[in-house]
Amino acid sequence: MSAQRSSLNALAGARAALGMTALLAPRAGARALGMGADGTAILMARLFGIRNAALAAGLLRLEMTPVPRAFLTVNVFIDLVDASAVVAAGRQAEIGTTATTIGTVLALTGAALGIAGFASQSGGRK
Repeated sequence: MSAQRSSLNALAGARAALGMTALLAPRAGARALGMGADGTAILMARLFGIRNAALAAGLLRLEMTPVPRAFLTVNVFIDLVDASAVVAAGRQAEIGTTATTIGTVLALTGAALGIAGFASQSGGRK
């Protein structure tokens, strides 16, 4: 297995794990980040969860995607927007330092893994 495909598998695994945690145990995920777990936070966690689960499924079936590079671009874009949103929330003291740090590291790691995955699509510029 190539290093690029391994990075995509790691990204898919991380997205699936985050997605399932957010969907099935949103309060536990919120506590791990040092965040409150009120009704709105639970709803947002579940929305985040289904998005990540769907992206994970797409990454695992990337070879069946009509335009794999476009799908990878969407993944990277989402992670970069997530990182920006987390940093902004941290700067505005809407979330704590732990949530800001963990959220930013996770989002930027996802973006880096997605970018690394582009090399696995080197055959064509779809």
